[in-house]
Amino acid sequence: MGMYTSDPTTAERKAKVLLTFWATFTNRIILAKTLWKHADQPIHLALVLSMMIERLSFYVNETSLKAEVEESSREFAEIATSMLDACYEDDPDRAFDVLNEESPEWTYSTAVDIAAQAQNKRFLSHICCQKWLTNEFFGKIKIRDLSWGIFTVPT
Repeated sequence: MGMYTSDPTTAERKAKVLLTFWATFTNRIILAKTLWKHADQPIHLALVLSMMIERLSFYVNETSLKAEVEESSREFAEIATSMLDACYEDDPDRAFDVLNEESPEWTYSTAVDIAAQAQNKRFLSHICCQKWLTNEFFGKIKIRDLSWGIFTVPT
């Protein structure tokens, strides 16, 4: 079926994302922020927008415009981090679900995958991301001590 979809909700979700991209590419950051507020996956979208703007800033030659573009990139990165922070403070389990969520719009990437591609160290250093990464790497591994008289051996 390609990029065309018969499901109206999927088409609307993709249209919102594409309009947000268009607003970003045309340097209409206020419009991009307004459209971002209506996104289904705001953390993912903010991370992608931050990465896009940062990578596009390389091609900007004018000094004042380059500073403005880099500031916009930092703003979207901060928005993603603050959204994760608010979600984590409200409900840590839901925050882990948000980080674990994969979507076809983002090539089945999680928010942590997108942040890693964007090299967004502030987002990755958030306590929720660190706990999520620890859980992903260690899974259900738990260290327990086995007592043998006066000796204890970790197993």
